[in-house]
Amino acid sequence: MAARRWVLAGALALGGCARSGGDMADLQPPPGFTPPPVRPLRKAPLRADRLGFGLGFWPAEHDESKTWYWMGARGEVRLAPREQTGDGGARAAGPHRLRIVGRVLRDRMPRAPTLRITLGGHLLASFEPADAAVDWAMTVGADVARAAASAPLVIETDTTVRVPGDPRDLGLAIDALDWQPLSR
Repeated sequence: MAARRWVLAGALALGGCARSGGDMADLQPPPGFTPPPVRPLRKAPLRADRLGFGLGFWPAEHDESKTWYWMGARGEVRLAPREQTGDGGARAAGPHRLRIVGRVLRDRMPRAPTLRITLGGHLLASFEPADAAVDWAMTVGADVARAAASAPLVIETDTTVRVPGDPRDLGLAIDALDWQPLSR
């Protein structure tokens, strides 16, 4: 044990770690370096204008060309509740276009799932996808779109499956979700 301590002390001394004082040239900035001005920190605003996949969704998955989010039987999505104005401000939400593109594992399901989409307690749609691909869109009126400020978009499915080697209950994979204000 004592021999190990001597070997370690010798290695540190040769490496310069045991030196005291003086030789700090390698820690100094290069000649002519001017440090940038110090700016006080400022609090960044919350990014409520972005979509957010919340309760019921698994973390994002990726491959070489795309990203998707799996949900189980129920998933919540935070939508941007306000339209942005040209001057960087925001105004109350008007009518919006909502589009969901995704897929279900139809080949592993005993029957087609029923998908329900609600916003603020308003049923937007209830349908069975014709096949594995889901591409659904609708115009959401201003009265319902305003609900996005205080309530999430809720997507539900009555059928989930498990894939061998994956412990999750998989209902719907969302490849794209678009929530855009319609021009006035």
